[in-house]
Amino acid sequence: MRSVLRGVVVALGMASATLACGRAADQPAPPAAPTAPPIPSPAAPAPPSPAAGGNLASVVGVWQGTSNNPATGTATPVTMTVRPDGSYVALIAGTSVLGTLHNEGATIAYHSTASHGTVTVRGAAAQRVLVFDGQMNNGSGSVHNEYTPRM
Repeated sequence: MRSVLRGVVVALGMASATLACGRAADQPAPPAAPTAPPIPSPAAPAPPSPAAGGNLASVVGVWQGTSNNPATGTATPVTMTVRPDGSYVALIAGTSVLGTLHNEGATIAYHSTASHGTVTVRGAAAQRVLVFDGQMNNGSGSVHNEYTPRM
């Protein structure tokens, strides 16, 4: 009786395989249909990074943007010139703010007569944005200024 049951179980198993696969269990599987290569997803924008790994040469030039006054909440146009030695002058509403950029490991730090913090570059070539994030030297608030290359 057990051999009869085993035969039934085996037969049912083969019938199940035939129904599930559309072929007898002892037949080889058909070759797989060719598939198209995966479509690459668009690259995500790169996260902001410290200015080219602390490379001062990547930020040399003339930049324009705004300076945000934390005390008043106003944004004032700025033109800033960064020299190869890391010194810079920012003209803000007719006033010159002097500062220096220097490498601190893989980042660029800045210190000016008004504030201090870090410099980050976003984007590439003419699409670059130079971002100064820091604190006012007098403790009146934080700084977040953005500049683009002056053409």
